[in-house]
Amino acid sequence: MFYDQYLLNHITQSSEHQNNNIGLCGLLGKIVQGLYEANEQENEAAFEQNFEALTTLINEIYSGQYPLMMNATLDNGLAGLGLVLHSLMADGLIENSMEPLLVDIDAFVYAGSKKYFSKGNHAFETGGEGGLYYLTLRQDKSPATKKYVVDLTKAKKRFSKLA
Repeated sequence: MFYDQYLLNHITQSSEHQNNNIGLCGLLGKIVQGLYEANEQENEAAFEQNFEALTTLINEIYSGQYPLMMNATLDNGLAGLGLVLHSLMADGLIENSMEPLLVDIDAFVYAGSKKYFSKGNHAFETGGEGGLYYLTLRQDKSPATKKYVVDLTKAKKRFSKLA
């Protein structure tokens, strides 16, 4: 069962606005779907294969092979990767050893989402709303993330009045 219904819906649909085949509607989504299906079918070999693919993808993203993923969006950026990792941990499919990576992603998504809101980009998939959504799910993990959510909520209100 998926921790996050948005994640389930998003990775199983096609996205016409997707400009990056790595994000939730691309390779990352396929890997996550494969992890959940393998877990449901109790297929350890398929699960290991998809987990290895996820690990490889994360390493490739952070080594700069997918520069389009180095943004704070939900569709094709680190908010989407963070949502995936958070959901997999919440569902018990991966261990909490990814938490330090998520703390770094949280900080990156916060800064990026704040910029999106300041520029009037409130879009869920490609702007500040997606980052705020992700951080809202993560806010119980650290005091810093709670502060990020409070600050982004204020920024969203402040910048929506200016638009």
